[in-house]
Amino acid sequence: MRFDVPVVGPETLRSMITVQARVLAVESQKSILLQRERMAADADKAGIAIVGIGNKSTA
Repeated sequence: MRFDVPVVGPETLRSMITVQARVLAVESQKSILLQRERMAADADKAGIAIVGIGNKSTA
């Protein structure tokens, strides 16, 4: 069981804008995105790409 679940939200995005970051990569299916629609709109406006990174299943 995992106790340190990554969480990103509007505050994360504001910090990224401040430092002129361009990509936010989060672990797919294992991260919590707060205010997802707002984040997507704000990221688009700021030119920041949000991508999900995950393991490929070998099954």
